[in-house]
Amino acid sequence: MGKLNRNQKTLISVHLIRMILELFTNTFLTSHILSFSADNVLGTGLLNVGLFFVAEFTVYAILYYIVCFYVDRSNRIGFLRVGIFVNLCLLVLLVFFGEQLASWVILAGVIVGISDAFYYPSYLVMKNEFTSRKTVKEYNISSTILTNISKVVVPTLLGFLIDVSSYSNIAIYIIIISLLQFGLSFIIKTKRPENSQFELKPFFKFLKDNKDVRNKIKYTYFNAFLVGAKSTYKIIVIVLTIYTFKTNLSLGLFTSAFSILTILLLMLFKKLDNKQTANKLWFYLLVGILPVISCVILVAKMTKVTLIIYNFFLTVATYFSEYFGSSERDAIIKHIGKYEYIAEHQFLIETLQNVSRMIAYGVLAVVGLIGNITVFKVLLIVLILSNPLKYLVMYKQRKIRIEFEMAAAAKQTNEVIAETESPIKELTV
Repeated sequence: MGKLNRNQKTLISVHLIRMILELFTNTFLTSHILSFSADNVLGTGLLNVGLFFVAEFTVYAILYYIVCFYVDRSNRIGFLRVGIFVNLCLLVLLVFFGEQLASWVILAGVIVGISDAFYYPSYLVMKNEFTSRKTVKEYNISSTILTNISKVVVPTLLGFLIDVSSYSNIAIYIIIISLLQFGLSFIIKTKRPENSQFELKPFFKFLKDNKDVRNKIKYTYFNAFLVGAKSTYKIIVIVLTIYTFKTNLSLGLFTSAFSILTILLLMLFKKLDNKQTANKLWFYLLVGILPVISCVILVAKMTKVTLIIYNFFLTVATYFSEYFGSSERDAIIKHIGKYEYIAEHQFLIETLQNVSRMIAYGVLAVVGLIGNITVFKVLLIVLILSNPLKYLVMYKQRKIRIEFEMAAAAKQTNEVIAETESPIKELTV
């Protein structure tokens, strides 16, 4: 596993601040949206949350495609700074007009989608250009651990600041944090690769003409579609917590507790990864099936205990997916040796995820429109039943990556042997 350089560490820091600011945005908006319908969280609450996310991901998907053309034709860091500035404008808007914005759920989703679309195309391309096959996993582990440490500290800090500060003071804190993020971006050294451009048609032609590559990379794209629907799990847990506990007070405690658990899980996954336990099919299936079993128990008897158990197994499965899934997603395009298609590869993944998210949240909105607990339970079961399939696909991704790594190691060994044998052959001629 490679060591991270200054560019990689700085990009992690910039992205960590982004995650902290996103946590503020999501907490602020989601809590306000649900608070408007606390008495009917399974009805109007679900409907509004569903509409908010459908609007966000629709705008994000459309703008992501447009922005990619400019990102791949420019110095990536410049566009990242534009994304930071757009997000700062969104945050200041939220501080002063948050309650009004949360009541206009579609407009709120559109604004958040615009913010995401300016940031992620440049970030994902830079991350993949900065990391090699050897460092991509270390990068993702470090980024995830730091993000989850922030999830322990930030919710408590945010709650304290909101209680003791005025909106104008909170705006000042956000501006200072964003300026720090903006300043850190100047440490990153990057330049546009020669002849870099965003072209989907040649990328799709390459996949069409190379059956072996297509058969290997298809699992990454199938998994991306399944990951998109998984984003609804977090919202469903929030809704269930409010419905079960009749308050969102316990939500912050669970967020912090499970974030600490996540850090421990990531360390465990890293240890299992080093011991090759994570290469076993039974291990993937076990992680995928446990949330299904706990979900069935929860639906049969919805209590505080069954909700906590379900949340626990879902947390384990979610971060197992993040640990292994993100690295496989980033590494596959490097293994096939097509660095020039990094932007196109990431675009296709993000598009599949967004389509899946729009479908899932659209269904969530329809369930909210119906406003029936039985229908909500059926949706919960249907969503969670895709979990074992997702982990089976991840297992396939893992095996393919191992094949690539073994082939690369064998090639390197043969080159070393050839170099050592070459002088001997010359002497014997």
